[in-house]
Amino acid sequence: MSYQEKLDAAAKAESEPMEDIPENESGSEEPAEEPTIDQAQLDALTANASPKVREVLNARLKAGDDARMVVIGSADIQGVADRLANAVHDAYGGFLSVDAFAYDGTSTEFVTDGMQHLAWTNEYDIVVYEPFTLNNNGVVTIEDEQQHLLQVEERAMEAVPDVAFLVTPPQPIRNAGYYQTQIDNLKTFTEQQNMPYIDHWTKWPVRTSEEINNYLDASDRPTDQGLDLWASALIEYFVAK
Repeated sequence: MSYQEKLDAAAKAESEPMEDIPENESGSEEPAEEPTIDQAQLDALTANASPKVREVLNARLKAGDDARMVVIGSADIQGVADRLANAVHDAYGGFLSVDAFAYDGTSTEFVTDGMQHLAWTNEYDIVVYEPFTLNNNGVVTIEDEQQHLLQVEERAMEAVPDVAFLVTPPQPIRNAGYYQTQIDNLKTFTEQQNMPYIDHWTKWPVRTSEEINNYLDASDRPTDQGLDLWASALIEYFVAK
C-alpha cells in the first residue's frame, strides 16, 4: 500500500503543469546588467594606472563584461587587498571586483604548491603580485625569485592572454640589510621586463625613526596603520582622485 501511494503521488506530480518562467516583454531571457560606469568615468578612475591596465579595462567595458582583479602575496597581503577591494567597490561599483590569495611561504613554495590552488578559472583580468621577497630573505636567491615571478606571470597569461600583470613589494622592515638589496633588484628587474611596479615604500616613515613603530610591530609586520599605508598606494593607483 505504501509503495502504491508513492506511485500515485509521482503520477500526480508529473501531471501538474510547470510554473511559468518569467520573461521580459519580448519573450526572451533577461538581458545582462549594463556596466555600472561609463567610459568617461573609467578614464578618470584609471588616470594613474599603466596603459596596460587601461587597455584591459577599456576592452572589458566595451564588451559589456565585468572585470576581476586578484592580489597575490604573503600573509599580510590579505589586509591590503581587503582595503583595496572596499575602495574599488565604492569607485567602480560592480564593474571591477578584487580577490586576494595570501600564502604563507616562499616564492619557491608558492610556484610549486600554492599557485595551483588559486582560482584561475575566475579569469582575472588584473593580477597584482607581491613576490614573497621578505619570506625569501636568506632562503631563495634573487635570480630564483625573478624566475618564479615570470612563472606566475606566465600562468596568469594562460588564464587570460591579455592580462595586466603588476608587481608590488612586501613591507619595509627595520635594519633591512640584504633585504634592501633584494628590493632594489626586484624593482630593477620589473623595469627591465616592462612590468608596472606599485612602489609603496616611498610612503613609509624613515625606518630608523620612532614613527615607524606606528606602522610596524616588534616583528616588523604591518600594524593596521601600516596596512592602511601600504593599501593607499594601490588605491591611488587604481582609483585616481
